[in-house]
Amino acid sequence: MARRGKTEAVSTDAALDSAAPSTLQLIREKELEIDARLLSVREDAEGVVAEARQRAAETIARSETDAEASIREREQAVRSESEAAVSRVQVQAEEEIAAINERAAWRRERAVDSVVSAVLTIREGS
Repeated sequence: MARRGKTEAVSTDAALDSAAPSTLQLIREKELEIDARLLSVREDAEGVVAEARQRAAETIARSETDAEASIREREQAVRSESEAAVSRVQVQAEEEIAAINERAAWRRERAVDSVVSAVLTIREGS
């Protein structure tokens, strides 16, 4: 019986030895499969991040372009408003100048009439 135990032990060990590489091989295959999945997930994640960065860069560029356009539009509107205000002030100033010139002309005529009248009165009195 002792011999039989040894044979059984040997055959059991042999079965384990032959099973062991296949189990280790399965584990290694699973590790490789998991590594491949991880690599795929990493590549997908890097793709997502790269796409997000690209979209962010495009959004920033579009925002800068829109901001510049808004600035130009606002600048033009302010320039137009300023030019309109300057035109109104010029028209008002020209109207005031015309009114002052009319009053000055009227006063000059009255002054001339007063001087002529005074001179005539002095001449008649002499």
